[in-house]
Amino acid sequence: ASDGVWMQLHWPAARRQPIPTESRAAYGQEGCNPETPYSTVDDIEFEFRLKPADDEQLGRYILAFEGEASVWDDGAARERVVGTISGHRVDLVSAIHDGMTQTEILECLTPEIADFAQAVLHDSRCMLPPSADDTLDQEPCDCLVYIAGLWVEPDQRAQGVGSALLRRLGATIDIEHCLIALKAY
Repeated sequence: ASDGVWMQLHWPAARRQPIPTESRAAYGQEGCNPETPYSTVDDIEFEFRLKPADDEQLGRYILAFEGEASVWDDGAARERVVGTISGHRVDLVSAIHDGMTQTEILECLTPEIADFAQAVLHDSRCMLPPSADDTLDQEPCDCLVYIAGLWVEPDQRAQGVGSALLRRLGATIDIEHCLIALKAY
């Protein structure tokens, strides 16, 4: 049952100390700005919050998630958020087993997800696409992970922050046999 409380998970950074300017060459960071207090994904701390849907019935099927990537900023003497991710994981198999339709469960979240479902789902069924190398056939999916927002601070883009957030999401919630949808802006 949903009690409206967020569960919090925390991953400390692998390395909490800044890389000294004179040591940056050893890390392949020679061209980096010496004012930057971090330089690799290992320096990022992750925090995820999970919460079932507020509606008790839907809370059995819908899990909201929010994640943050942050680093220590020596100049400001505080943590600085460099990336965020948010969305929902929808357990379609359980909802359908309990008598809900796929459309009913998805419309409970946002109109965007219902619109997505109409455009992408085959005959009102969630299907995982075949693999690009043809080693896996198309198969039914058990859930939908809808990523409503993925943001990375402009000066941190193309440095693996978004990918690290997605990997941590996969370590936080069950994404096996899930169709993953990312909202485009």
